[in-house]
Amino acid sequence: MQRQGIDQIDLALATDLQPSWHEGWPTLLNSLPIKMLAPVTLVGASTFEQSIRNGPQQPDQLRFLHPAEQLTLAKMNVRVLRHHPTLLQLQVDQQNWLIVAGTDPGQNIWLQTAELPACEVLWWSSPPDLQTIKHLNPQILILTTGQVTPQLLAKLQQDIPLVYWTARDGALQWTRDLGFERQMPTSENPASPL
Repeated sequence: MQRQGIDQIDLALATDLQPSWHEGWPTLLNSLPIKMLAPVTLVGASTFEQSIRNGPQQPDQLRFLHPAEQLTLAKMNVRVLRHHPTLLQLQVDQQNWLIVAGTDPGQNIWLQTAELPACEVLWWSSPPDLQTIKHLNPQILILTTGQVTPQLLAKLQQDIPLVYWTARDGALQWTRDLGFERQMPTSENPASPL
């Protein structure tokens, strides 16, 4: 990020607090200051907070987000719709994003029956479910899970105008002016959620 001229992160959302991923946050904090680090799941919250507090660099603010809570930053709103699985709504300018993270046995049924805001961008980090993703009807799909078969990817690309899979496409960057752009080839993209 520093090679691209990014010298700080205003808001970092931690959507999954698996203990094996805790070490990534202190590493990121050592390289870039983070104004606000916002975990949006309560599973593993105390060990996550401890790993952040024990690190050499701290975010300016560590704020745990709760269901129905809304956070506004510049031209972006973040709202926690549900904790388990983690479900976030982001409004960036006039565009609605939905982030689905984590797994839960009833998650796909819940996602198909709940009244959710329409989304232009669906960011999916759980094992993908074709029927649920089609039901949510995004214009752009970002898959950040390694559990994607070529057959599933082909089916998704038939119905969704733009499908990104980070295991294939590498890191993505979104800007208001240019939309999504691939940032690095997959050979440079470490298998890290950060």
